[in-house]
Amino acid sequence: MAEQTSGLFWKDEYAEAVAPELTPVEKQLRDQFVTEYLRDSDRVQAAIRCGFGRGYAEQYAEQFWYEPYVQRAIADRQRGTAGDLDSQTSEHKALVFSVLLQAAQNGPYASRVAAARELNAMHGFTKPDASGNEEEAMIAALREFAQKAPV
Repeated sequence: MAEQTSGLFWKDEYAEAVAPELTPVEKQLRDQFVTEYLRDSDRVQAAIRCGFGRGYAEQYAEQFWYEPYVQRAIADRQRGTAGDLDSQTSEHKALVFSVLLQAAQNGPYASRVAAARELNAMHGFTKPDASGNEEEAMIAALREFAQKAPV
C-alpha cells in the first residue's frame, strides 16, 4: 500500500524542510482554524471565527490554507476515527432536528405537518408504547417541543 503524505505534491519530509517550525501558540491558532474550517468549509469565515477582523481574515485564511501543517491537520481530521464519525453523526442528527424544528414552527402548513411527523418518528412516538402511556409520552414530547421553541 502506498504511503500517505500530507499534501498533494509534497512528501512530509519536503514539507517539513520548507515550512518553519511553529510555536505552540501558532499551532493552537492553526488547529482552531482547522476546527472552524471543518464546520462549514469556508476559509474566510473560519478565520473570522478564530478572531481575525474581516479585513485580515481573507489574508490569514489564504496564508493558513496553504501551510503544510494546516493541510495535514485537515486531512487527518477528515480521515477521522470511529469516535469522530460518531460525533459527526450526532452533529448531523442535531442539525436535522434543528431544521425540522424550524420547519414545524415557521413553515407552511404542509411543511409543518411533515416536520411534526418526522420529529415524532425521530423520538419514536410513532410506535405504540408497551406500557400504555402513549398519551403521557405525547404530552411530554409536546412540552419538550414547546420549551425548545425559539421565541
